Amino acid sequence: MMAHALKQRVLVAEVEEGVREHLASFLGRLGHAVDVVRDEAGVLDKLAASDYHLLLLDERIAGKDLIARLTETHRSLGVIVMASTPAFESVIAAMRSRASDYVVKPFALNEVTAAVNRVLGRQQTSLGTTTAVETDFAQSTKDRQAASRRQVSEAENGANAADLQVK
Repeated sequence: MMAHALKQRVLVAEVEEGVREHLASFLGRLGHAVDVVRDEAGVLDKLAASDYHLLLLDERIAGKDLIARLTETHRSLGVIVMASTPAFESVIAAMRSRASDYVVKPFALNEVTAAVNRVLGRQQTSLGTTTAVETDFAQSTKDRQAASRRQVSEAENGANAADLQVK
């Protein structure tokens, strides 16, 4: 796990209360300062009142242009989209809206940790170029695909990872 020198401020925007609280607790144990909201109005209110390093955003809250608006007005904000489906269209939509990364539900907490570390690591070593972001996103997509294949293989072999799953 990548260590970050400063405590990072994270906003979790998730429709489902159980998932929202579970993520907040988990990210807090990783050393982040975490706030939670359940809708777009909450996201806008929190971002107007405080600076955040990272937003974990349920795609059901994202709306058509919310991510693009947020990344335009909060340039240093990393956004991880939490998607309900692994559909290629969801990945493309996240990229086009300027999301920093994405995870697909149900996700294992190690996937969230990896995405958070990728985004926060990019912020710390940012080159400020679209090419670097696109390269990182492509690599993280390949990493997630490999991890998904491993998870399917483990599931087929009877591996029980239910305690690590968030639905």
